[in-house]
Amino acid sequence: MRGLWDAVRLVPRLRRSSLLELPCQRLPVSLLQHDTLYQRRSFTTGEDAGISRRQYISLYNYTPLDKKKLPKLRRDMREQWGDLGVVGRIYIAEEGINGQLVVPETAVNAFGHSFPRLLRDAKLFYGQLIEDKPRNTEEIKPAEPFHKLDIRIRDQILHDGFEGGPLDLQESGYSLPPELWHQKLQERNEMDDSSTLVLDVRNFYEHEIGRFDGATRIMVDTFRDTFDALDEILDQHEKEHDGQKPKEVMMYCTGGIRCEKVGAYLTQYKGISNVQKLHGGIVNYMRFLKEQRQAAMDARGHSDDAVEEEFSLFKGKNFVFDQRCV
Repeated sequence: MRGLWDAVRLVPRLRRSSLLELPCQRLPVSLLQHDTLYQRRSFTTGEDAGISRRQYISLYNYTPLDKKKLPKLRRDMREQWGDLGVVGRIYIAEEGINGQLVVPETAVNAFGHSFPRLLRDAKLFYGQLIEDKPRNTEEIKPAEPFHKLDIRIRDQILHDGFEGGPLDLQESGYSLPPELWHQKLQERNEMDDSSTLVLDVRNFYEHEIGRFDGATRIMVDTFRDTFDALDEILDQHEKEHDGQKPKEVMMYCTGGIRCEKVGAYLTQYKGISNVQKLHGGIVNYMRFLKEQRQAAMDARGHSDDAVEEEFSLFKGKNFVFDQRCV
């Protein structure tokens, strides 16, 4: 494992992309915030040798929306994003927006400029870069994550079933970038520190096929059952630790949206002040792994998938809600 880190240290940190210096074309804050070495490469490669590329994007934003204006917002999204060739699934509600999309690589910047009130402060995370090979190649065409743009109006962008009172989503703990999450989780596991509770807040069928080492699984079918299950887990923790609450909770989900509500519940209703969330969830952690692999490959001059698999603290597959596992 040390060999990978030694290789990574040999690679200097790159400066921000020259995209930031373009006059009169300032990218949204959200795009700048989550820009990475691997993402910059995927944005600037363009179409090459008959290959078109599409970017998988996970996004959410808890921001108040006018319920009466949601139908118009849906129509506008269908028109603007449809013209860009965007496909995927979007939920909009009074509490904000949540979605998983696939955007043509050439339209990523235009997508980021659309609907600035929603996307400027949204959590945008870039997942798999999908390449469409020419039909005459022998390679298997990648699975289609979505076939159309589906935008739905809901009561909530994430049904939580919580009836105990309001949840202030601005007070939901701290977000850890993937590299810091990796370091903290590794140290916690090496020390076998059971006073730090690691929570997988996804549904059971998701963590059945893949999860982080040392995580406590919440065995629920839907997110609506999460809070009751959390109470049971916390009660059990106190029984095993002389009545003490966890000194720290580290939690993760697929893209981060569920952690916002669980973090708010833990801090506001369970008296746990030290809550750490994996920023961007497993989707963002997978991106982190790819960056480390790319950096090691640049330093060594070759790729080693086995090294990446050994380095990863996430074991198995990541379930995403488009009929795929990545």
